[in-house]
Amino acid sequence: MWIQIKTKTFKGDFKATLGIVQALFDVILNFPKLLKQSNRLTKNEYQALLKLPPTQLYWKPEDEK
Repeated sequence: MWIQIKTKTFKGDFKATLGIVQALFDVILNFPKLLKQSNRLTKNEYQALLKLPPTQLYWKPEDEK
């Protein structure tokens, strides 16, 4: 975010500045909804996830380096 402000706003691109300000306003306005609708794991669910064995792959990935 700071990089966008530094590279756009300080160099005179006010359309980009307007977009950044609108995005920040949307986040502030909808923050209660973001918190309410977040779907997080409980501590017990996360511990159970950590105890799962690693996934077994039945093929050799091509991108592995």
